[in-house]
Amino acid sequence: MTKIDRDDLKDLAPPHGRPGAPRQDSPPVPPPGGKDCLADIVRAPGSPMNALCAQLAQVAPHDIPVLLSGESGTGKELFARALHDLSPRASKPFVAENCAAMPGELLESELFGHRKGAFTGAVRDHKGLFLRADGGTIFLDEIGEVSASFQAKLLRVLQEGELRPVGGTEWRKVDVRVVAATNRDLAQARNAGHFREDLYFRLAGMQIHIPPLRERRMDIPLIAHCLLQEAMATFGRSCQGFTAEALAKLAEHDWPGNVRELRNAIQRMLLTSQSPRLGADLLTWRISTSPPPPGGKAAQEPLLPPLTGTLKERMKAMEALILRDTLIRHQGNAKAAAKELGLPVMGLRTKLVHHGLESIPITTGNRSSRS
Repeated sequence: MTKIDRDDLKDLAPPHGRPGAPRQDSPPVPPPGGKDCLADIVRAPGSPMNALCAQLAQVAPHDIPVLLSGESGTGKELFARALHDLSPRASKPFVAENCAAMPGELLESELFGHRKGAFTGAVRDHKGLFLRADGGTIFLDEIGEVSASFQAKLLRVLQEGELRPVGGTEWRKVDVRVVAATNRDLAQARNAGHFREDLYFRLAGMQIHIPPLRERRMDIPLIAHCLLQEAMATFGRSCQGFTAEALAKLAEHDWPGNVRELRNAIQRMLLTSQSPRLGADLLTWRISTSPPPPGGKAAQEPLLPPLTGTLKERMKAMEALILRDTLIRHQGNAKAAAKELGLPVMGLRTKLVHHGLESIPITTGNRSSRS
């Protein structure tokens, strides 16, 4: 595989890799004998992410619940993993679950476990994720999407440190650190009565907000290079990096889908490029996650599959384009889009998450949301 020229990266190296860098931008020193647990959080000199990494390292050793907030695709799970790796629980399991990816009944079974015969299909006992994470950390992504009934059950686990599997009669002790994340304004949801106040304060022992890419544009070229290396390894293709014009165009875009959208764009650039370096011309047909204006028409982009890649890769990209196009035509109405596609609304939401399109604002009839 062709390596990216180090000259492409020398001016973008994180501050701890540059002699004479200001101390206030330097991330904390990793634990003696341990790895740099913050290395995966890619950031440039002067990035607001450096201050967040310093805050993360201060909070991590203390067994306090942390609530991460930020738009979809900003890297909340990456922060959760760093919190775990920097904590005394680092040698124990780290377990993650997207709470928006399944209905409340299934989520309860997945997190708390169930007994054989608890419901149709429960042919054996199931150990839930909380018990699998015992002694370690559990990351609950999209916590703002859980139902009121599930909120009450989760509160019991956090308050008492015990849970009861679905269909079980005995309470079981569990010792986990909970890191939750949301792309919604959970304080506003609490004030509106949509999220339990007592649960909110249990989860938000410490709050950390992760800024979107448009608020840290200096990070985009460095992240782009890292994502390109990842894409070359994934698809078995090589290139010599980006042209200067392409890097400038990447840094100018607002990236409403953040790192997830940027990753998708770079993968498409790599798969469609015919040149040694990826040029700005390859960015003309990226998937737009911006919704049409109310009552207006969306800008029509060509609904074309990738020109190269395996059949599976092309079909996946085509499905993402169909989902985006259908939602735009229905002005974000999830019920109408799901009906046209022959999917349940929850199935549509799951596919949006799978394809990195959950930043598209949707309506479900009563309210707008971001899946």
